Amino acid sequence: FRIQPEEKEIRRFRNMLVKDDEILVGSVCFVRSWKGIKDLMKAAQIVKAQNPKIKWVVVGGGYYKEYIGELDVLGVKDVVTFTGHLDAPY
Repeated sequence: FRIQPEEKEIRRFRNMLVKDDEILVGSVCFVRSWKGIKDLMKAAQIVKAQNPKIKWVVVGGGYYKEYIGELDVLGVKDVVTFTGHLDAPY
């Protein structure tokens, strides 16, 4: 099964999260401890110093709220977004 969103839906989603000149990197999953979310957040921390135009998103329900406090600890609250569950994550 392949999702083929319309261009306007892609633009709408991106505009919620980033500016036109920014790069969006992320994961769409049901958030669990073994899904590598902490690794994504640590990558954001490392990359932020090199390229602040890269923004990170985690789309999905599950246990994402357990990671919110870690954003401040890692200093990535301004570049990492957790959306929670989205019916149409595109």
